[in-house]
Formats: sequence, structure tokens, C-alpha cells
Amino acid sequence: MAAGDVVNVCQSGNITFQPAAGVECVITSYGNFNNPSLTLEMYNGTTSVIVYLNNTYGAQPQAKMFINNTNYARVNGGGVQSISGIQTK
Repeated sequence: MAAGDVVNVCQSGNITFQPAAGVECVITSYGNFNNPSLTLEMYNGTTSVIVYLNNTYGAQPQAKMFINNTNYARVNGGGVQSISGIQTK
């Protein structure tokens, strides 16, 4: 993959999205289906910080989050999760 490419993950259950070493991405949207509980977290393998917390069905928030191999993204909430963004480096 190269800078400018779209990155997407859609799966049942929680998502941990960690780019390869030297790769950076910006997450532009994330969401879940059929479950009102959704958290987007910045995670470094040990510590997590909630960036977004939602309790509404069908939420697809549009906040942006920059990630790399050291500080990456987790989407938690049960049901089907999705995360989408663009590779920047």
C-alpha cells in the first residue's frame, strides 16, 4: 500500500487496527451495526484512552484520528464494527 490508499476494516467483534512499522494513517470514520455501545480508543499495546464514546444505534462519527505502529486504533462495542481511513505515509 502507498500514501493516499484507502484502508478499511469491517468485521464482527472488536477491531484493533495497527499499521505496519513506518506507515501512518488517518482514521476518518468508524461505527458499528446493531449495538448502541461504541468506543474508539487510542492504544499503544498497554494503555488505552477513549477518544469517542457513543450510546446511539447506527452511529458513524466522523472525528479524525492519526495513527501509526506505536499509537494505533481500537473500536470496541460488540456487533459488527467498521473503521475507515487513508494511508498518509
